[in-house]
Amino acid sequence: MWATFGNILRINAVLGLIGAALGVQSTLDLLRTHRSDDLVLIIGTLSAAMVVIAVLYWLAKPALVSGRPFFVRWLVGLYMALWVFSSLGFALIIIGVFYLFTGEPDIEERRWRSPEAPAAPRYRKPINWQPSGKVGPSGAMVYSDPQRTDHLGLIDSGIPVQVTDERDGYARVVAATGFAGWIDNRTLVRIM
Repeated sequence: MWATFGNILRINAVLGLIGAALGVQSTLDLLRTHRSDDLVLIIGTLSAAMVVIAVLYWLAKPALVSGRPFFVRWLVGLYMALWVFSSLGFALIIIGVFYLFTGEPDIEERRWRSPEAPAAPRYRKPINWQPSGKVGPSGAMVYSDPQRTDHLGLIDSGIPVQVTDERDGYARVVAATGFAGWIDNRTLVRIM
């Protein structure tokens, strides 16, 4: 639901920037006619405020999706409740349409914005890397050593790997993704 609210705010941000551009155009037109009264100052100030609010609306979506900082969800929830109340419930139709088409955030956006998501390891393919097998259909748990003392993660099925060492029924592999560690030999499909 928070991604939906973020998308609604982004549409509002675009409309706010268009309104600010029209306000700047009006200010410039008034200055060209050599008007120097308070109207020019008021329109210019409102245009600048609209730009600031539009930028805040645009930047709210990642905070809504991740939940950090927590007060952003409270503010946007209050804003949406006031919008629904002031529109006599018609805003629920717009929210429903947005939720239907944009309810779930993109996985890449969640991974990029979420502080819980682990950072992708920086990887450079080894110079002499050649696949000697691939991970079987069940995937493979990756450990730091053959005694399985430290679980590092898992390699998805079908990922090509190069076996660099074998010991006690385990193989040290370097995956095509750059992830390295020890996996159970039974999860490895050898390339002939």
